[in-house]
Amino acid sequence: MALWIFLGLFLLYKCLHPAIDGDGVDRFNDLLALINGQSPTSKFSTIHAIISFPLYWVGAFFEKAKLTTAWFNPLIFCLLLLFLVRAMPTRTMQFFVAIFMLATSMFPNHIMTYYGETLTASAITLGIIALLKERLFLAVVLLSIGVVQTPATLPALVLSLIFLALKLRKPLYLFIILMPASAIIFENYVKSGAIFASPYLVADQGTVTILPYSGKAGFSYPFVLGFISILFSFGKGLLFFIPAIFLRFFIKPHTSADQKLFLLIDALLVFVFGMILIYANWWSWYGGFFWGPRFFLLACIPASLLLAYGVCLAELSFKTRLVLLSTILWSFWVCIQGFLFSVRDLASCLENNAALQFLCWYTPEFSPLFRQWIVGFPNIHYHQTLYILWGVISVLFSIWWLFFIPKKTNEMVLRSS
Repeated sequence: MALWIFLGLFLLYKCLHPAIDGDGVDRFNDLLALINGQSPTSKFSTIHAIISFPLYWVGAFFEKAKLTTAWFNPLIFCLLLLFLVRAMPTRTMQFFVAIFMLATSMFPNHIMTYYGETLTASAITLGIIALLKERLFLAVVLLSIGVVQTPATLPALVLSLIFLALKLRKPLYLFIILMPASAIIFENYVKSGAIFASPYLVADQGTVTILPYSGKAGFSYPFVLGFISILFSFGKGLLFFIPAIFLRFFIKPHTSADQKLFLLIDALLVFVFGMILIYANWWSWYGGFFWGPRFFLLACIPASLLLAYGVCLAELSFKTRLVLLSTILWSFWVCIQGFLFSVRDLASCLENNAALQFLCWYTPEFSPLFRQWIVGFPNIHYHQTLYILWGVISVLFSIWWLFFIPKKTNEMVLRSS
């Protein structure tokens, strides 16, 4: 099983061509500023640049510093996958979690960039895992990195810590929030001279379009409209890009031994819910011209855990298995489409100063998930074909396991260590 996962990672590596563009350029410039003894000036947190420095330093020896730095997110993803898989209770769960993270999540798309969502999602997830294992210092460090990287997630962390404090009856967990909050305040003060003046609030704003709430900055978008758009829009909605998070309504822990796993899943889902509450009011809830619900990459982790648990679970009704089947198949398409085609053939959404970009948010014809079925599929290279083949075999194996492994055998494997 391990060899199969390594094969998937190898094929993913052969397909990857990570680049520093878009927001990644500002982050890379912050790194260059630190190296040259200057103060970073972008609106983004400096933590990304600081953690990236070892890769830049290694690449500098070979005069390929920018190239090696671009591999930051693929490296972070590999570390996340390693420690997430090790945290799973059984070998069967470990295998399927790895399968679904590689073949049904948004991570293959995100790690091609130097954007910040991969680090945030990884640090928050591993921080909560460390907290559940009572490794408090490590948890504080990781959660602080994740939140400082994306300050808007601070309220989401508060909600998640309240949830864990109530569930585990450990109110001292609430004091963890002091560390990332202090770090954010300190960075704001260094950059802008005011502790509560975040550059995100004034740095930029949307283009004025026909939409009535366009062209504004900060938390100016109507909450209800943002909430509905984040969940249900064709081009950005979680229902279309990460449908597996809604499996929580169908899948419950079946034994006391499963409660710890679901504590992790629920803590991450509470965090995601907190992010929805914050970003629903943000003018750029859609994350700019970027594939899918950019800010909600973290949701792919509880989604993968739910898929893996559902596949392994012996006691599932046939109706629930059909729901799981459709979710796996659709999520596989989402992963492949994002990795191979992304926002290809959607340049018209940027024409006339992005006046029609909302078509990419709301209409199925311009949603990246449906676009190739309208304009056609471009040619792909050899390694991409092999990666798709690996994903198809992995998905078919998970479906076979879901429907055809005898319940008693499945249950015994699930309980094994």
